[in-house]
Amino acid sequence: MSKINKYRKRDHTTGLSGQLYETKVLTLILFRALNHKNIQEFVLGTNIDGVGAFDDIVLSYKTNDSDKHRALFIQVKHKDHPTKDKLTIDIHLQKYFDSYLKIKHKFITDNDDVIFKHSMENMQCEFIIFTSAEENFSKKTFIQESREANLIKTNDNAKIFQYNYDDKDVDSLISTLVKTRAILLAKSLLKFIVKDNFHNIMSDDLIKIYHVYLAQYIFDIETLQNNSTVPYRKTKFRQSFLDSTEESFVAMKHVINDELVKIGNKKERGKILDIENLSWKLPPNFGNPAFCFGGNEIRQQRRLNYVCSLLEKLFQRVQSDCSTLNVIKLDDNSVVDGTIEMKELETRLAGLVGNLLVYDDETGTLKFNTNEESLSTDNIRLLRRLTDKYDLSRFRFDININTFPKLSLYNKEHDRELVKEFLGKLTFYTNQATEDEVETIIKTEIQNISNDDTFNDSLVRYQSEAIFLKVHDKVQKWWKQRDSAPYLTKDCQFYQQAEREILGSPLLNVVHFMNIEKNKILEFESDVIKNLFEMQCNSLGFDWFLKSDKRTIIVISNHIDWSVKKIWIL
Repeated sequence: MSKINKYRKRDHTTGLSGQLYETKVLTLILFRALNHKNIQEFVLGTNIDGVGAFDDIVLSYKTNDSDKHRALFIQVKHKDHPTKDKLTIDIHLQKYFDSYLKIKHKFITDNDDVIFKHSMENMQCEFIIFTSAEENFSKKTFIQESREANLIKTNDNAKIFQYNYDDKDVDSLISTLVKTRAILLAKSLLKFIVKDNFHNIMSDDLIKIYHVYLAQYIFDIETLQNNSTVPYRKTKFRQSFLDSTEESFVAMKHVINDELVKIGNKKERGKILDIENLSWKLPPNFGNPAFCFGGNEIRQQRRLNYVCSLLEKLFQRVQSDCSTLNVIKLDDNSVVDGTIEMKELETRLAGLVGNLLVYDDETGTLKFNTNEESLSTDNIRLLRRLTDKYDLSRFRFDININTFPKLSLYNKEHDRELVKEFLGKLTFYTNQATEDEVETIIKTEIQNISNDDTFNDSLVRYQSEAIFLKVHDKVQKWWKQRDSAPYLTKDCQFYQQAEREILGSPLLNVVHFMNIEKNKILEFESDVIKNLFEMQCNSLGFDWFLKSDKRTIIVISNHIDWSVKKIWIL
């Protein structure tokens, strides 16, 4: 038996009509994924915690003709009046972008999850707004249907398009990006501050990226304390941070204050923990306060030579005779001199950020710090070696390596590309089927594959409806699970179990089940009536019915022999 993978769930917030629409769309996607001949494997989840607005349906799958996994993150928007409640550009792009950033972060940090253990860069991800509403977008670009459309599209009149954005939209989303980073950073910090777990703080991916930024703009770090077994630096929040009205700082303080109130109520019996008087410990190297090569003199000299040679190779890539700045651009795919991969270069240069390499406000890049009074001995040795050959004031570093230390929450060029990346993956599926229409589609598709001998041709419509009702009931129960739930996979037996239960039961049981589930009158053709009573009842007799807990069956037919028949047990 294959391993059951579970995921954390958020609390349900959907109303009844939205719930039915969501669970029926889930039932449809599950059916299609199970019966899609090209899908090798898949995992399906709903209301997944930590992915924001795109948590209604998350489907990750792999096809036979591709080595890459694909993932669909879907928000399902139910509309009671599709023609009146049209989808417009006021659809909270910022909220969706915030959710996109959370998902990107989850791919980095949640490596135990069966979906997020993969690298997002190595997956084909699509972020979808799926709705029965019509659209009223003034700026849109219709796109060619992807293979994903076959899994979720519900009618031929549906529209599939992307938002045709402009620079104003990009600028607005960048402000959301910076604020989201600040909030995520504050949440990461609190995990270590409240537990006094300073030993492991640099193991957090986000803090490792922004530890120099925190040291220079957020924290007031005291001198090194050596009077304990493990050296540390005592720390508190900077007064300039506490007094600031800058949006990202305000967002961070809001998160921290909220958490401190919770901690006070839970652990301190209502005592209010004050952000202004809060203090904690940090490891000595937090924020790169001083750079040193380490080792004996021979090893130090060897490391000095190596770092100098790396920097010189970078200089040679961009150096020119003009008077403009030479900007060295590096990303995760960069290779120096054809042999030195960026991961190695990152480990050599990361320790220079915050001391020898500082933030340049004018360009938003890194520049050399030539003020020797603020540098360590090894910084000065490196600086002097380089200044003998180069004018360091002409060089800037534009580094967009994911794990490289950052000195700002904002990177103009990189962030613009990130916003465009999101908008390029955001797709709108409008004019989709309504709740009742989705149900009809599922039953029709069940009928279309129900061509074996186990189905009775004259009864297939009712058997398919009964199968749908049973599967949808199972999906609803799965949807309602709290705290955690198992992902559904190719091993899911919802449809097979429903098929066995329906096709293996006397038809009167099926009819009774459908009547109870749907609570409505069932209309039969005369040949179905014949099957119902002559074939089933004559072969089995009424004993099974009389001995069961079934109480009433009402048959309504235009056939003269079966105009109205009632069978009941008191």
